[in-house]
Amino acid sequence: MCEEIRNGLTENENIIRSLKNNIVVNVQRVYFKSSLKEWLEDKKQNLSTYFNLECNSILVTLSNADIIGFADDDVKDSIVTWFDTQNGIEDDTQYYDREWSTLLDYDDPVYSNKDTWAVLIGEKVTRIRVLSIDLGGIKRFDDSFQRAIILETEKGGLVLSYGLKEIEGSYFPISKLEDFPQELMDKAEIIEL
Repeated sequence: MCEEIRNGLTENENIIRSLKNNIVVNVQRVYFKSSLKEWLEDKKQNLSTYFNLECNSILVTLSNADIIGFADDDVKDSIVTWFDTQNGIEDDTQYYDREWSTLLDYDDPVYSNKDTWAVLIGEKVTRIRVLSIDLGGIKRFDDSFQRAIILETEKGGLVLSYGLKEIEGSYFPISKLEDFPQELMDKAEIIEL
């Protein structure tokens, strides 16, 4: 498995271009069957919230067959991105293991609410904003503290966030833009891409 630390979205012009020039056709999240089993035993939320709140890395498939990965990275204290697949070539990444991981689709009838994704699926991303929020850590990289990515289309927006206690769910939940706390927007440095 690769040990390379990936860049944040602000450092990935090719990924930004690919997101803006192609239609989103699928979104998947990586999970481990053991974590799903634990989550089911705890029954903290409705089953349909599992996809948005509790899974790991996010994989966005585009109409040109590129797959863009998003993950939280503790070393950078940030969300990082990479081409999971580009031009038909799969990349190896430390953010999930293809052999041991399971993928869950955005429209899974049990563990997801596909209506949340209606703003993104079948659309081009027209606007991308990165929210840099310093929670008091040490900035080790230029792209540290990139704690939220807002992906907007003509239909609305979704926020991928990392390590924000104000957001319900795991360390890497997804929420609708209209549900994202204004106080976080107010204290963030907003980077328009």
